[in-house]
Amino acid sequence: MSTTTLSYPLKFIDSFRHTLKSLSPVMCEKINHMWNDERVLGELISGRRGLKVYKILEPIVDFNTYLPSRVKRCMLETMGRILKSQLERRALYNNLCGLTSNPIEWTYDFLKKHDFVSKYNYVKNIRRQTQKFIDEHKRLPASYHELVPNLRVGEFITMAPDDGQFIKIKGTSEFKKKRYLTGKIKILTEESSVSPKSWKWEEFQISMPGFIADKQEKVKRPDIRINAEGQVIIDYKTKISNRKQENNNRIVSIDYGLRKLLTITCFEMTDDGLPVQLSRPFFIDIKGVQNKIELIHKDIDRLKSKLSKTTDKKKIKILKREIKLR
Repeated sequence: MSTTTLSYPLKFIDSFRHTLKSLSPVMCEKINHMWNDERVLGELISGRRGLKVYKILEPIVDFNTYLPSRVKRCMLETMGRILKSQLERRALYNNLCGLTSNPIEWTYDFLKKHDFVSKYNYVKNIRRQTQKFIDEHKRLPASYHELVPNLRVGEFITMAPDDGQFIKIKGTSEFKKKRYLTGKIKILTEESSVSPKSWKWEEFQISMPGFIADKQEKVKRPDIRINAEGQVIIDYKTKISNRKQENNNRIVSIDYGLRKLLTITCFEMTDDGLPVQLSRPFFIDIKGVQNKIELIHKDIDRLKSKLSKTTDKKKIKILKREIKLR
């Protein structure tokens, strides 16, 4: 039976904030070392299909500090996913440059016309980054690495490789008609020295809506992050079975287009096997939203430029507030 993975953001325990803030710079340092090591990137590109990315990086990366083994694996998985995403973007950038040196022409439709498949957002982001680089340097970047010289790992970690040695989710409980997710997780204490004693298990009990608590068919490993408001969030993931398909003679046609992202239409099949249209075409077009997002990014870049040129504390505070608002 086919399944669907659903993800729900839940407020996690604040005591995990120190752990995320401590692991983030360690991952940042190592990921940028790997980003400039073609041997490591080659290992990721040629990695066997189905092999978890942390398994590829495990024999390569040495953190030079004590980390529990499953914490280390989760860090490697987090870094590996970011690297693989950037490698996809690098391949896209090289394809775009091979087609034309004018970033204005770099669109999703342009790629489709040349039989290249890529994620819609990747094209938009690369075009915006490249145009910003050209505005500053008056030339096209020599390579994707010049365009993106450094990678950033935010305050985020995936628990995907965990087997109960980093986080243990016991299940859900009910107290005073409220539902809670319970378990325990390893956290890094505030001690200055990093040693086995620096890590300890801490119990957690976090509130969750009943409609989420009821989805318990199969719980997947979560991700934990700090959001823009500074809250620690656990992305609780469940895999649910799709509803059994009813036998009828209706079909839904979904067409990927150039002018519209999707065109969806419902048909009914006659006894002769011919389709009769039941609904009008339903168009999904996200270009307007994407263009609005692009304008917001340009506005953020403008504000950041102003921020870098001022030492006035009052102006700095106002500009930071405006950037956060956008």
